[in-house]
Amino acid sequence: MTKGSYKKSKPAALAAGLVLGIAALLLATALSLAIIHIFDIPYIWDIGPLGIELDTGLSREAILDNYNAAMDYLAPFGMGSDAFILPSLSWTEEGAIHFADCKVIFQNVYNLGFLSLALVLIAVLLGRAGKLPKGTLLVSGVATLALPAAVLAAIAIDFDSAFVLFHEIFFSNDYWMFNPREDQILNILPAEFFLHCGIFIAAFWVLAAVIQFVLHRRKHR
Repeated sequence: MTKGSYKKSKPAALAAGLVLGIAALLLATALSLAIIHIFDIPYIWDIGPLGIELDTGLSREAILDNYNAAMDYLAPFGMGSDAFILPSLSWTEEGAIHFADCKVIFQNVYNLGFLSLALVLIAVLLGRAGKLPKGTLLVSGVATLALPAAVLAAIAIDFDSAFVLFHEIFFSNDYWMFNPREDQILNILPAEFFLHCGIFIAAFWVLAAVIQFVLHRRKHR
């Protein structure tokens, strides 16, 4: 590649890298959410260390029954239950509406994940054909890493404020502000669990970025 052609390829690499970076980020988010959703990770690891049984007076079996009922409701593509129902915990109409809002978000994440998978596969094919602009994977890796860096920094500085900001961005109401006496599922979902979910998802973002950096280095060494 000549010096002139390399200069011309830089805008193309920047544009392609940003698109690929966002696609990798969304795909990693969907994959990590699917693992949380299907395998109850990290929740099954948190029940004991976070003292959920002790704090609620519920058995591990009862806790998982209610947690799994909520997660089943949130299942995408019509695979879950149609109504929000918990086996042994009370809930309000506002609480059910909040979970309905969450269900929409889950569905959108998975939809974007499939779209992103298609974009990533196209990038793989272009890369194998030698048609991906030079530096694309470097740009995409940086783009993928930027958000987890910001999220982890926000969590490290003030998790509570970051948690509130997340809900204010993604929800148009305040139904997420549960009364634990009325929406009792809050009692089995401590804030630390959501922190661990955030770290788990961010780890997938970092992994996606690392993969892109490694592929870039192999391609241009």
